[in-house]
Amino acid sequence: DQDGSDHRLGRALALAETLGLHLDAVALIEEPPFNYVAGAEIAVSAWAEQVNETRQAAAAIAEAAATAATARGLSAGARADTGVIGAISDIAALQARYSDVAIVGQPRADASGERLHNEVLDGCLFSSGRPVLMMPATGEGAPDLSRILIAWDAGRTAARAVNDALRRG
Repeated sequence: DQDGSDHRLGRALALAETLGLHLDAVALIEEPPFNYVAGAEIAVSAWAEQVNETRQAAAAIAEAAATAATARGLSAGARADTGVIGAISDIAALQARYSDVAIVGQPRADASGERLHNEVLDGCLFSSGRPVLMMPATGEGAPDLSRILIAWDAGRTAARAVNDALRRG
């Protein structure tokens, strides 16, 4: 969903400009699965090559986003990671912990890669311990942050987190 990703990146860049934020672009891509068949040593090298290509693609995506940010005069960094099926959620959570806020794009209704997107969102929301801003798939410019939605489980930990966040603002 390159067009949608570019649109959401543009909105994230506009937000960073508006608020004077540093932006780290993080690209997470799922590695191809390895299906071992007895006697298929050649398959191992082919699979390793595919994994390497996947890692290079993730790095290129993150670098392109960081370059777009620096072209607009923003402070930016790039991080890329890959993982096997089912590991992306944990990787997303870990990457989000390095940030004050995780910005995750809202999936488009016609988007492919919904499972991967859901893994990223689940990891950021439920395992990172960081606030998550879902960047709307539509609209222009920086999103209006005058009204926000807080989703929580009404437990003590969530109440404390919301209270701490309100005191920061």
